[in-house]
Order: sequence, then C-alpha cells, then structure tokens
Amino acid sequence: MMSRHSKLRLALFRLSLTFSLIVTSQAQTQEDPPPAAATKACQILNETLPGLVFFPGATNYASDNFHYAATSTQNSTCTVEPLTNEDVSAILKIVGQEDVRSPFAVKGGGHTSNVGHSSTTGVMISLVKFDQITANDPSTTVTLGPAATWDQVYAKLEPLNLTVVGGRIPGVGVGVVYDRPVEQPPAVFGEILSLPLTRNTTKARTLTDLTLGASQSPQTGYTQHIIPTLHYTVPIMRAMKTQVDAAVAKAIAEERSIATIAMSCEPYINDFAHSVDSAYPHSPSRPVTPGHPTSFYNDVADRDYFEQLIQEMSGAIHVVVIQEGQGLPDDIHYPNYALADTLVELIYGENLPRLREIKERADPTDVMGLSGGFKI
Repeated sequence: MMSRHSKLRLALFRLSLTFSLIVTSQAQTQEDPPPAAATKACQILNETLPGLVFFPGATNYASDNFHYAATSTQNSTCTVEPLTNEDVSAILKIVGQEDVRSPFAVKGGGHTSNVGHSSTTGVMISLVKFDQITANDPSTTVTLGPAATWDQVYAKLEPLNLTVVGGRIPGVGVGVVYDRPVEQPPAVFGEILSLPLTRNTTKARTLTDLTLGASQSPQTGYTQHIIPTLHYTVPIMRAMKTQVDAAVAKAIAEERSIATIAMSCEPYINDFAHSVDSAYPHSPSRPVTPGHPTSFYNDVADRDYFEQLIQEMSGAIHVVVIQEGQGLPDDIHYPNYALADTLVELIYGENLPRLREIKERADPTDVMGLSGGFKI
C-alpha cells in the first residue's frame, strides 16, 4: 500500500546487545564439480537464449552469483538473466524437462543468509533485469521488480512524494510485499528517548536517509535465526545477554573465527495490523515480533559450527520467552531470518495444506523441488 506525504517521519527503535571480537583470517571457498544435469541444462539454455547465459570467467557470472555473505554463495554451472516472463517460463521448462532435471536457484537481491536458498551449483536464474520501479496511477500502488532493492525503491519514489515501507538496510531485494505503515501513538517514542541510550539516531528522516545510514559491507560468514516474541520482558533480556556471553565464550575457547555475535530485539508496534491473505500467516491476533540472533565470522569453513551455535542460543532464549508467556512453541517464524533447517510448519503454519494443494495443481512434476528454500 502507498502513503503520500512531504517527508516520511520514521523513528526506529532497535535494542541490540552486541559483543564483538574481531579476528582476521583467510576466507576459504569450496568448489564442487558441476552436476551433469546442470551442464546439459546450461548447454540447452545457451542455445535457446543466446546472449543471456554466462559461464565462469564472465563478469555477469560473478555478479549473478554474488551474495551479501560468502557463506551463502555458491559457484553455479552457469547463470542466466531472463528479460521477460516468457524467458523465465522457457528456463523452467528446460531445467525441469524429464531428460534434464537440473538443480537451480532464483536470485533477487542475494541477501539471504542460508546457502542454497538463492544459490546453487546448478543453474542460477538471476532476476537482475527485473528491477522496474513504477508508480501506478492514481498513485495508490507501486509495481516493483523482484531484483529492485529497497534503497533503490525509496530513492526512485521520493521525488514523486511517495513511499512504501520495506527493508531498512541497502542491498536487500524486494521479493515480498509489505503492509502499509501504521499510525503510531504520539507519545510512543517519548519513553524510548528518555532511556539512557549509548547511541541515539531518532529523528525525522526519509527512508533513503535511514537506509543508506545503515550501510553494511559484504561479509565472509553470516548466520541468523528468529525467536518469535510478543513482548521483551526483563527476564527475556537477561536471558539474551547470558546466552550471547556464553556463545562468545564458547566460540573463543574453541578457536573459531568469531567476529560478532549479537542478539537484537525488534519490538514493532501493531506489525500485523493490516494483514492480508498471503502464504505467510501473520494474523493481527498474534503479532509476534522477530527476536534476532546473528553471528558474523571470518572463515566459511565455520558455517556449520555457527549455525549450530545460533540454533542452541535461540533455543535457550525461546524457552524463557515461552516461560514468560511471550511466545509459543509453534509460533510462526519470520522466513527472512529463519535457519534453513527450520520446520516448514513453522514458516507457513495452517496455510501449509492449502499451499500444498496449490503446488500439486500448478507444479505436478515438482520443478520447484529442484530449487532451494523452504519446501512445501
């Protein structure tokens, strides 16, 4: 949804308990031989879509495979950059045909932290050409291409005196639809501003200014997860600090390439107030917010270690969240943060049977099963 105004007034409150140790080490990469099916698919694609398929050594190949973190990047057999919906259809028919069945991935902005979700050793379908940003008359909606990033969206719409609500850091691809902004009580930020904050960036600002001010450099290792939480009580906050301290101490003692382990609280207000029917269940009656544990590290070989560490840390905190009455064992997990092995029931909840019915009708040969992500 769209709102018209001269300047978006946005105050962002984010509590972060961050404990860091900077360690420099050489990033390691792993290369697997290309799947035979992918090699065949790339040959057919190159013949079918000349000029749109790229192989190792090409500049487009490198940018198509690039991700925010090296730990979620893989070297594909080839990349392909469709220009039209018809191109996308042709690509999926080729990778899914009976004598090919090649693994593939679809990449928008490339900001996922899960390897295999938008990366592959097979065919990388880069949506880089689908980056349109169009305000529709009478300016109540905007059409966004999945490869557009939120910082680009804000910059394009601000001269039109328009905005949408999306990501808060640069480089994050659109890929989803966000609800319209919620009017906040006038005094909601007064209590926040009265806190003894070590850093205060609260001010009236445009979304472009906010987003570019949160600029992040590409990382070697990046792992995150989600702890669905209604409200952040003092015992929950204490549990967060305890678990972060313990995780940092463990990683140091075991000589892992730790850079940062953090636990962020994101206490959004009425975040599901304008929920509409979608694959992701977000009912206004259960407005859980994303408690957000993260880790950054300097060696891709430590990916499995830090995924396990974040999983353990999240589980321990979630126990306290449940004990405090601020969460349930089966609360929906925000998919943008969730670890790759999160149960699909925790991603789609009661919508899962309906989604599986749709999949059976739309994809009877399970072409999408050749890709990554949370499989239904």
